[in-house]
Amino acid sequence: MQANYFFIDGSALTAQIRRLRKRYPTFVDRYLNTQMLIEYFAMTLRHLGSNEYKRATFYFPVGDESAIKDYVIIPDHGKPGEVSDIHFKYCGQKLKGSAEFDRFVEESVPEKWKHRFSKSEKGIDIEMCCDAFKLASASRVERLFC
Repeated sequence: MQANYFFIDGSALTAQIRRLRKRYPTFVDRYLNTQMLIEYFAMTLRHLGSNEYKRATFYFPVGDESAIKDYVIIPDHGKPGEVSDIHFKYCGQKLKGSAEFDRFVEESVPEKWKHRFSKSEKGIDIEMCCDAFKLASASRVERLFC
């Protein structure tokens, strides 16, 4: 079996769900089903010669714990048939916005990029990279999907 891992920036996912809910009324009561997402990703591995994976980890900033229950469906690991190798990791921190930052965005960032420009969390990407390096240094990973 190949050692395929999924590292997912949960903070980016919840931010996208927030945007969809604001923009489209049909998304207001929708949640991300993490199990279905990972099962879909695992099915796409067949094109790479494998449909197996070792683990999927969703990374969220400390201080944003409510994002999971407000936007994400967590699998019940004790329930038969549920995926048991999906993990939720809290790392980094949620940053508070400031009037100075908002002014900087308004005055400096071109209009076409403002929807992509935010200051909300710090440390998720670093944690994902550190976990990837740990796996690679131990020769435990063949493919990593971020």
